[in-house]
Amino acid sequence: MAALLQRRGNCRFINVDQAARRLRQPVMMIHGREDGFIPVSVVRALRNSMSGSVRLWAIPHAKHNGSISVAPHAYQRRVARFCRLHLAEISPARPLARSFPLSRRLRPILSRVNAWRSAML
Repeated sequence: MAALLQRRGNCRFINVDQAARRLRQPVMMIHGREDGFIPVSVVRALRNSMSGSVRLWAIPHAKHNGSISVAPHAYQRRVARFCRLHLAEISPARPLARSFPLSRRLRPILSRVNAWRSAML
């Protein structure tokens, strides 16, 4: 199926297992246990193939892309904690967005992280 999509959709898929094994940065995986597209067993196998600090949070009753809706407060707490532990310390007066260049797709995510950081300080 992936090969067919690559030919017809003119898109390229990477080998996720291979890419995951090369990661050395801390990783936080958030996955809905009721995901109808990717079974939890696949995510656990991917986590087990990674070296280094890898955290998997499998959220009960959450479907694909539904984790933040099912557990919004816990989601915010866990992501903020992961960021505090694994991102460089930045003073509250200097927002993250000015610390490094970002693509347009990352800007909304980073603005939420900045809001969470402010709430946690």
